[in-house]
Amino acid sequence: MYNVVRRQRAMHCGDVNAALRYFNSCARADENMYWRYQVGDEQQMCDLFWSDGCSQHDYKIFGDILAFDATYGRNKYNLPVIVFSGVNHHNQTCVFGIAMVSSETQAAYVWVLGRFLECMGGKAPKAVITDGDRAMRLAIQEVFPEAHHKLCAWHLLKNATVNVCKPRFTTLLRNCMLANVEVEEFERQWDAMMDECGVWEVEFVERRYGILEFVTNFQRCVDFLRNNEEELDFRSLYGSPVLQTQFPELEKSGALNYTKEIFVRFRDALKKSVRITIVECNKLDDQTVYVTQKYRRPQFRWTVAHHFREDSFFCSCLRFESFGLPCVHILAVLVQLDIGCLPKSIVLKCWSKTAKVELEGSSPMNEEGDVNAVYKVRVGAFL
Repeated sequence: MYNVVRRQRAMHCGDVNAALRYFNSCARADENMYWRYQVGDEQQMCDLFWSDGCSQHDYKIFGDILAFDATYGRNKYNLPVIVFSGVNHHNQTCVFGIAMVSSETQAAYVWVLGRFLECMGGKAPKAVITDGDRAMRLAIQEVFPEAHHKLCAWHLLKNATVNVCKPRFTTLLRNCMLANVEVEEFERQWDAMMDECGVWEVEFVERRYGILEFVTNFQRCVDFLRNNEEELDFRSLYGSPVLQTQFPELEKSGALNYTKEIFVRFRDALKKSVRITIVECNKLDDQTVYVTQKYRRPQFRWTVAHHFREDSFFCSCLRFESFGLPCVHILAVLVQLDIGCLPKSIVLKCWSKTAKVELEGSSPMNEEGDVNAVYKVRVGAFL
């Protein structure tokens, strides 16, 4: 307790005031700049949250999935740092907000999540990814009661590496978690992994940084990510990839809709769709159900339902629901139906080239900002 009080008393001095002056200066250039802090019994700052206009704009588009990560390290006051992040249309990390808390307790997390929700206009995420901390989980249930809580694969692998200390186990665990298999096959692989390894029983921020140094250095990292995004936008909008598959119309449709990074993943699935055959076709009143099978592997079967009214597709593998990209089984059905253009129902806006343009037809930048952005992406593409 003494160390906690001492580090909080230390925050009462000029470092805090310098950080607040920095936020005020940012607000003069960004009218959407948001920051809130909480004081303790001795009027020392205990908790801090902030988010700029670009982060809030990104959250409107890409905020369905929120990563709530408190493992980025601590500053010189030993305060845990929390980063709220997501993934943009280039499958690149984008930051929605940052916080420092005095303690890793449910109350502190509830306060931070409450400020996050207020900052984002009351929009709650559909799913939150965390490292599994109990206090964090309870806070999410309280502030985002409708959101699904998911465990982070990176943290699971980290825990396996630290606690099991067997590289082979970590490799098998990664393959098991990320494999595109049914429940029965997953359980079979899990048991085989546990038997083979015999385990049935078994820094981002440097500490020397003060608050102002941390805020400004973290902002440099965020600016770096945003500059990369602008360059990737430029590369996606200009230039066409060389078609490589046996289905040029579908492949071209993917190239026109998806950003470059996402298109590469779509094309890989399109290439693999030739391994899938349709063994049954059952026509109903409002849909047709296809039974697909992996080539010469009759034990691997998935069903794809094509709903006529919405022109939508649903596959039992749930890959589209998990990753937002059509699976090889849906693509095999599109090929069977001789469709040359991807249906809108299976092209998520968050993966499209115009993901940011389609939100209210604008971005938070002013005209001068747009000119600077175009200049930066042209320079980046040239380099």
